[in-house]
Amino acid sequence: MTQDSFPAYFLTCPSKKYLGLDCPGCGMQRAYYSLYKGKFIDSIQYNPGAIPFLFLIIFTLIHLKYKFKLGPKIIIWGFVATAVAMWVAYFIKLFAQLHLHKV
Repeated sequence: MTQDSFPAYFLTCPSKKYLGLDCPGCGMQRAYYSLYKGKFIDSIQYNPGAIPFLFLIIFTLIHLKYKFKLGPKIIIWGFVATAVAMWVAYFIKLFAQLHLHKV
């Protein structure tokens, strides 16, 4: 991950601020900002659920207009898969943080 200067108006995660630990959504703003800048790898590293979540939002909006036959199932399973990916990444990051504090 590169250390870009992020806009000052980015919100601070309360979990990170008060507990010193990331939450599953940590990095989402930076991920979307990196995606906007065309830095796909950085986006995935900040939060791997950002890109699938964006596609799901777009698909959901299109589905509301065109009513795809399998749309509801795709949306439900897409959100489940995205949530699982975000939680897995969160636990990996959490255990890495805890391990670094022990060493």
